[in-house]
Amino acid sequence: LEKVYQFSPVLDGLTGSEASSVLGGQASLWTEYIKTPEHLEYMLMPRLLALSESLWTVQEAKNYRRFKGRVNKHFNYLEKKNFNYRELKGE
Repeated sequence: LEKVYQFSPVLDGLTGSEASSVLGGQASLWTEYIKTPEHLEYMLMPRLLALSESLWTVQEAKNYRRFKGRVNKHFNYLEKKNFNYRELKGE
């Protein structure tokens, strides 16, 4: 999860004009080995939350510890919606 959170779509070594051409990122999930909707949900969350925040936050302002505190609040919503997600036990 931390690796996803630290992702930046702007690669090292790009020039300023090249970097300004990067519009964002995307989250791909290859489903050929995901057989159920519940497993798909589990594979998405909280990774999708981490990627979303990562793409909206400048690299210098990212703080994984604070992110984990915020993401735990989202689990209440996911639970109410019966969404299958991976908890952050022991992280």
